Amino acid sequence: IIIIGDQAVGKSSLLMRYCEDKFTLNMMGTAGIDFKKKIIEYKNTKINVIFYDSAGHDRFRHIVKQHYKGAKGIILAYDITDKNSFTNVHDWMTSIKENADSNAELLLIGNKTDLVSERVISEEEGKELSKEFKVELFETSAKSGENTEKGFYSLIVRILENKELNKEINIKEMSPSEDNKETNNGNKKDENNKEENVRLDSKG
Repeated sequence: IIIIGDQAVGKSSLLMRYCEDKFTLNMMGTAGIDFKKKIIEYKNTKINVIFYDSAGHDRFRHIVKQHYKGAKGIILAYDITDKNSFTNVHDWMTSIKENADSNAELLLIGNKTDLVSERVISEEEGKELSKEFKVELFETSAKSGENTEKGFYSLIVRILENKELNKEINIKEMSPSEDNKETNNGNKKDENNKEENVRLDSKG
């Protein structure tokens, strides 16, 4: 899954909140592409999801476009306190259409709902935009965590339930050593645990 959008809309903060449940006020901007991982549970199965964090600055656009292909999900974020980031959603959608796989699942996020007094994009405007592009919208706050978990998980479920995407997904059983490494803890795997532990990768 790749997250895109204008510079300073809070893409890195959203990923930090979802993957680590943390928030840093003075987050450094992303140069090019970075990534984070999170193991989620879906229908009693553990799924290792990889998120690519993209730079919003124009000079990195050519690098970001290279990561559209193969992405099973794309999160497009705008800042509800920044009119330009909202207007530029149209340009980002055009870029998705030109470069991403046609069956990739999309999610639109209006971030920074905690900045109530600075809001310039109404929730209704966001809903109208989501209807225009036929994508799901969540208004979120990376700072408070509002709707972040709900929005990200909704996208992941749609990816896993998309039959066309599932044809291209390779689910591999993870060994106990891989499980320990990915979850960053030293607990031994419970041999009686009936949950299948898998990794979600793209074939090739």
